[in-house]
Amino acid sequence: MKRTTTKTANGLIEARGKWYLRKSFHGKQYEVSLGTTVKSEAKTKATRFIATAQANGYEVALLELKGKAVLKKGDDPTFEKMELLYREFCKQSASSPREITIRHNLGCLRRLMADVKTVSRIDSSKLVAKMGGSTPSEKRSFASQIGCASNIFKRRALAYYHARGIKLVNPFVGMEIKRPKLEAYTPFTNNQRARIWNAIDEELPAVDAMIVLLALAAGLRRSEIEAARVGWFSPQDAHTALTVREEEGFMPKSGEKRIIPFESGRYRRLMELREKAVQQLSAKEETREGLRNSEFLIPVIQRKGSGGRLWGRFASVTTWLRSQGVEDQKPLHALRKEFGSMMATHHSIFVASKLLGHSDTKVTEAHYASLTRTPVVDVGAIIATQCELDGAKKQTGADETKAA
Repeated sequence: MKRTTTKTANGLIEARGKWYLRKSFHGKQYEVSLGTTVKSEAKTKATRFIATAQANGYEVALLELKGKAVLKKGDDPTFEKMELLYREFCKQSASSPREITIRHNLGCLRRLMADVKTVSRIDSSKLVAKMGGSTPSEKRSFASQIGCASNIFKRRALAYYHARGIKLVNPFVGMEIKRPKLEAYTPFTNNQRARIWNAIDEELPAVDAMIVLLALAAGLRRSEIEAARVGWFSPQDAHTALTVREEEGFMPKSGEKRIIPFESGRYRRLMELREKAVQQLSAKEETREGLRNSEFLIPVIQRKGSGGRLWGRFASVTTWLRSQGVEDQKPLHALRKEFGSMMATHHSIFVASKLLGHSDTKVTEAHYASLTRTPVVDVGAIIATQCELDGAKKQTGADETKAA
């Protein structure tokens, strides 16, 4: 069917009762739906669209027409507009950071802008004063937030913002605060560790026991425990491989998958706990079957407005760990550190770093270097062994020559 149109002098077009704007910008003609059937409203929207397009570009005008947040020349961005601008920069950058890094940088900026409305109002002196009375752990966190938020205001990013007509400076310049030195981890006592292990089989509810087991036996982070899938395990006769990998809505902190050896006996116990958790969660067989078939390793009945899948269970485990004398600021994370300390003590810093998924072995060294055993090297035995090997090679060579 041929479309009947009505044209006006200012570029407005009516087609099938809807109004459009046909206009040229920078030598190229566009036709834009104004999203209305009322002529007077169409005129107002068209006038606004043309003014914005001429001042800030066609793309910005189109976003504004669709009701989305936009940045205009000379703007002092709010956090929401700064997020939009930073994502635009990352999108066009040849070396764009990963999405998890972008989200983390923006999350740090959001926290640092908690008390201000726009970027220009970030007061570095107030942030430094706020940090003054913090504990060493809080200072490390604060310094990390500043470092990550500063990535949004790197020189190339600022040049991109300036080209968009938005002149910004790095609000955190001069705030490269030295992070307090990490304190070496102090492992649990043997009795404390034994109590926690025994609780997995005897004391804790099944879901809580699964959380403790994954943290202590595999060193999983809280986010990894929550996202863990049944398919992460590859059961074998003696050893089971646990592969922490990217899933929908989840990315490992390091951005890379890692494989953790998981003793098969512990895997079987984990699956027994899973079945026990299903029984504890519901009396209805239909609900139980749904929990069994869930792709998630730890079954849970999600409640509306309850936060993450395991938010309530994490709180329960934290309370219990504190009752067991775990004084770490993050008791559940202390179980991951305990796993790291065992790997560093009985294997090496490099093994511990790989299994924990650290991006840099320096992080592992800061926590666990003091725990590794100092080897006693018998240089004489090494030299004697090497001489024996050299002699054996010569003898083999002589025999081969004789045989030839």
